[in-house]
Parts: sequence; C-alpha cells; structure tokens
Amino acid sequence: MKRISILFLFLCMVCLNAQTKPFEPDGYYFPAKKLVIAGYVISNIDVRTLDYSFDDTTHVLPSKTIEPEVFVSVVGARRRAKGFNVKVSSDSLSFYFFVSPLDKVEFYGEFVDKRGRYYEKSDITPLKSVILKGTFGLFKKGKLKTTLNSNFTFWQGD
Repeated sequence: MKRISILFLFLCMVCLNAQTKPFEPDGYYFPAKKLVIAGYVISNIDVRTLDYSFDDTTHVLPSKTIEPEVFVSVVGARRRAKGFNVKVSSDSLSFYFFVSPLDKVEFYGEFVDKRGRYYEKSDITPLKSVILKGTFGLFKKGKLKTTLNSNFTFWQGD
C-alpha cells in the first residue's frame, strides 16, 4: 500500500510539473527555401511567448508568460513587421501583418514538432530541422491575390 501511495504521489508531481510549463516556441523561424511573396522576401519569423528578464548582475530571472508576439523580417519592405491577432498553441501559429498600407499578409502554420522549447532538444538541428509548415496569403485591398506554402527551420537566436 505504501508503494502505491508513493507511486501516486510521484505521478501527481509529474502531472503538475507538466501543466506548469507552457508550450514555448520562442525563437526565430527561417524559411527552408527562399520565400518571396509579391516581391517581398520573408527572411524570418520571430516568435515570443515568454519574457526573459535579467537582474543587475545579468542573472536570468524566472521567465514570465506574455501575450504572444510575432515580428516578421520583410526584406522588400526593409523593416520588421509586427504581427497582429497572434495565436499560438502546440499545434499552430497564426497571425497577419502589413507589408504596405494596402497589402496584408496572413499566415497559418502547423508545428511539425509539438514539444516546444526547441533549443533544448538534441534531436533538432538548428537551421536544418523543419519545425513549422505554413501558408502565407497576400491580400491586396482586401482580396486574396496569392498564396504560398513554406517549411521553416528553427534557430534560438541570442
């Protein structure tokens, strides 16, 4: 009976620990092949779901969950575009951004690997392993003009 109680307690602790760690896809996603949509080159997608703070001695403080943020590096627009209506889960990533005042790009992607915390995974090769597959849709004046599928690799960044 004592062994069963200890086993039950251990399983409860494992379950609680799993529930307290949110899905963390934070990092940079690079197209596996050159990605050009309507003349705009998408060089990477920067996804953030946690805030990492540092104290005065540059020690990393415990991270805090934040409202998901996405920034897209758009070469043709020479800027990083902020993503809007960002939705992140262990299954998918979706958002939209503007490449010009009249040109909106929507993205919907699915995570091939649903574990998150990709920087910790020894079986994921940075800039080689495909982590995300998705579709971009370009809208001009509210009308869908073109779509483009792409695979993305992962890199943790700084």
